[in-house]
Amino acid sequence: MNQDKNKTESNIKRIALRLGYIAALFVASIWVYNQWVWPLDRYDHAYFLDQLVKDQDTSDVIYIGESSNFWSNKDSGDIREISKMIEHKSGRKVLNLSRSAYHMGIYRPLFAHFTELKQLKDVILTVNIRTFGPPCVHSTIETSLQKDRIFLKKEMPFLKKMKAVFSLYDNRNEKERDACMWQNWTHDTLSLYGRVLPHQTVKDWCGVTKFPDSLGQEDMPKRVLADHYVKAYGFNLNETNQRIIDLDHIALTVSKAKYNLHLLILSENIQWADSLAGSDMANLIRQNRDYIVNRYKGKHKNVHIIDNLETVPAQFFGEKDWTTEHYFWQGRALIADSVVRSIQSLPLQ
Repeated sequence: MNQDKNKTESNIKRIALRLGYIAALFVASIWVYNQWVWPLDRYDHAYFLDQLVKDQDTSDVIYIGESSNFWSNKDSGDIREISKMIEHKSGRKVLNLSRSAYHMGIYRPLFAHFTELKQLKDVILTVNIRTFGPPCVHSTIETSLQKDRIFLKKEMPFLKKMKAVFSLYDNRNEKERDACMWQNWTHDTLSLYGRVLPHQTVKDWCGVTKFPDSLGQEDMPKRVLADHYVKAYGFNLNETNQRIIDLDHIALTVSKAKYNLHLLILSENIQWADSLAGSDMANLIRQNRDYIVNRYKGKHKNVHIIDNLETVPAQFFGEKDWTTEHYFWQGRALIADSVVRSIQSLPLQ
């Protein structure tokens, strides 16, 4: 009897000792990761958090954007970023959090970190209407971006690493994302101010002949660019759009904060959209802008709109063969001026 009891106690001690070793190993792994690996992951996947740490809460304005902020043709007389122009024109210290291809879904977890910033008074968040459409929502690089989003969350670094290691995020492959995009292009009916458009879907619109000459031969460079506009902007915003869902969450978070959020609607090349794809396309872009303005203007505390959809003239767009929000310095200056006017019109909180 005593022998069985001693054996049981011995087994319990061995199990307890092993569990202790496992716990110690787990704690040591977390410590090693936090000390040596997390700084590398933070730099690679959560560069914005690295910037927040370096800033040490000394900026009272944060500018959140993508390549529209820093793109320049390098040959112009002014290569400053929009955020840097804002800093110079306003006399305020601006922290720039910008990275190519980022969008609302990637910006969203950032706002959980802003609650700790005591100096923060204004956040400028770029609203790039093109990124609300199927080509960006279902982009081939979206899986990589979603991995970055994990590391931007306000969670234990080791937990974020485990989610990344075990792919606990939206990691659909390119084929699956492409299928989703074509589902939208093929089946989503396009409407404008309550009427269905003559070309009811993106697929239909891209299928029609464009810019034929007297022999019926199409001007292919114009035709290809026109189709780019149709694919990029051929969608109707509604509450089920993933970018709208992300922006809803951001607006709700900010309504409880102590800083102002300025939704900066970027300029799109409306003139080219009209001349290449027709007035219906130009008005479709305007309609989506109106949806955003009506959804957020005056509806959430601390949330304001800076509408620059048609601020930058066509000649100040930097690229002529694609649909991007890249501006020559004159365009970036116009955007910066509008932001400065907006943040100066509100009292500091």
